[in-house]
Amino acid sequence: MPTPDILEQSIGTITSLRGLMVEIELSGELPDVKELLSIDDLEDVFLEVNYFRDGKAICINLNNNTALACGQKVKRTHTKVTVPVGPKTMGRVFNALGEPLDEGEPINEMRKSIVEPSGIKNYRSSDKMEMLETGLKVIDFLTPFVKGRKIGIVGGAGVGKTVLTMEMIHNITQGKNSSLSVYCGVGERIREGNELYQTLKETDVLKNTVMYFGQMDSTPAIRSMVAPAAATAAEYFRDEEGRDILFFVDNIYRHIQALTELSTNLGLTPSEGGYSPLVYSELRRLQIGIRWAHRYSFHKTP
Repeated sequence: MPTPDILEQSIGTITSLRGLMVEIELSGELPDVKELLSIDDLEDVFLEVNYFRDGKAICINLNNNTALACGQKVKRTHTKVTVPVGPKTMGRVFNALGEPLDEGEPINEMRKSIVEPSGIKNYRSSDKMEMLETGLKVIDFLTPFVKGRKIGIVGGAGVGKTVLTMEMIHNITQGKNSSLSVYCGVGERIREGNELYQTLKETDVLKNTVMYFGQMDSTPAIRSMVAPAAATAAEYFRDEEGRDILFFVDNIYRHIQALTELSTNLGLTPSEGGYSPLVYSELRRLQIGIRWAHRYSFHKTP
């Protein structure tokens, strides 16, 4: 993700580092919530403002950069996390910060913030329900997909959830229609993500797919952001190109787990169920984005 030119004076000083949490004593103007803050001579540091407390900005060290130290001066960037959008992203693989994971060239021409609402209120052209034909007779007959709805598949390890995902991507994106698949891997094993990428590439399906991964080796901050990042990328194809989107999240519960881990890092009091106190609002934001942004969506849970 590109680092903008910084012209402002410092707005504060790092006073505490605890896990991913960074406390900044503010002495200048107040940054925005979700704004990225920068440090001179450290271009790969991403500090995202989470909330404010007692004159301090509580930030998240997104990449868990170990070069941070107390006493360092912090500046504003006036930007938030953005991801690339548009035709150049097709066939590519990115992380939650919009950085390429496929050793390809970075895409900086067209980028969109992952925390800004799309502004679209309705995706339906009529009240008539349409069935999505997957080409898999068992699914089309017993559990038909309705366009605009969400559906999940539940199963243990090795029962074929990922294989079913690949078959659906292959069938939906083939032919002369304008359908496009957006695949979001949250907390996946690196082996699984690599195998999926190679399979889609070998079957010539990758060209009609955009992939986002926040895998197990990523911080909980990155894993909690990858689903909104993928949804943001999908919104562009709906709004600007009028495409139907088949949106996959693999899997949605690991998104919840990432939110809980992040909440623990920030020292927030958990909810009654032990989850992040923000889990309901964060899931609601993601679900609303999926509801309005995508013609069809597909969730995979363990």
